[in-house]
Amino acid sequence: MTTYEFEHTLTTTATPAAIWAKWSDPADWPSWDEGLEKVTLEGGFVEGARGELTVAGQPPLGYVLTEVRPNEAFTDETAMPGGVLRFIHRIEPAGDGRWALTHRLEIEGDDLAALGPVITEDFPVAMAALATMCE
Repeated sequence: MTTYEFEHTLTTTATPAAIWAKWSDPADWPSWDEGLEKVTLEGGFVEGARGELTVAGQPPLGYVLTEVRPNEAFTDETAMPGGVLRFIHRIEPAGDGRWALTHRLEIEGDDLAALGPVITEDFPVAMAALATMCE
């Protein structure tokens, strides 16, 4: 059962290939998401691959890629005591040579719902930085 949902979308002229190049290189995520200190991934950027991400001031958290569609979307999940954090990233046509870039968080677990606003407060800034780097 989803207990928290948040989604932010912006439009950009950055191509799906340019965005995908940044998304599919987790070690580079801190370059556009200032809330991250370090991100690792074991193996390639494929469904089932696992890694760790370190949020500033926090211990590392494990994650797994549960969906990978090159140049379109990916989803990663972090299991925590009391639930799951699911991060969904999408690129979709927005018309006139522009693309809609979406970052969505779904939380399953009543005990974790309060984390939602804390986690999502920097989505707009991180997404704008990503789009700017890719344009």
